[in-house]
Amino acid sequence: MKTYLLIITLIAASYPAIFAQNKITTNVHSGQDVNDVLSNSRFLFPEFQDALVLTKKGTSKAKMNYNMLTGAMMFIGQDGDTLTLLNPDEIRTIRFGRQEFIHTAKEYVEILATAGVVSLAVSRRIKPTTVKQYGAYGMTTNTAAIDNLSVITDKASPDGLTINKEITYAVIQIFYLHDGKSLKPATGKNFEKIFGKHKKEQISAYIKEQGLNLKKEEDIIKLFNFCAKDKE
Repeated sequence: MKTYLLIITLIAASYPAIFAQNKITTNVHSGQDVNDVLSNSRFLFPEFQDALVLTKKGTSKAKMNYNMLTGAMMFIGQDGDTLTLLNPDEIRTIRFGRQEFIHTAKEYVEILATAGVVSLAVSRRIKPTTVKQYGAYGMTTNTAAIDNLSVITDKASPDGLTINKEITYAVIQIFYLHDGKSLKPATGKNFEKIFGKHKKEQISAYIKEQGLNLKKEEDIIKLFNFCAKDKE
């Protein structure tokens, strides 16, 4: 049976218990579903957590978890089955203790900090990033990054030899500013637009002085707190 090697790289964030294992390597047989292969690694929390769901019609409680592979909120039904939360547009917030999630037109995002009507949010999704193909005589070829892969298919080389693929999956974090209506990438320019163009020089100077990397969660939060304080 032909097999493919799947490597999932989890990038450590601010949840050491969740992202304690940086790399998981497993063999994927031809035709297997990535959801099945990833098993619990696809979830944000190690176990399903008590969650409070606030909808447009009321509130409810359930054991829930966030599926980073599909971008869906999952819950444990009365019969013990794992189910997908439908009608996400009806959701106002989902709270896991202090952690709060909202659903926008794009996806579920976690709220990291809030200042008035403006919030700093992050999306976390597991996506395939690179594919390395093994051909005859162990030769390898790196292909471009790919955006979607739900099922691994089986293909043979022209000469009949097995072609194996090494696929790297990673937890991709994207930070946003939410103005109460929509998400905007948390770039320096958008910080300036949302918190005031007249503060452009202050924001730019702060980023430079602090050596902030706006791809890092701690630096993004630091800039947000600076802008929020300045706004007050």
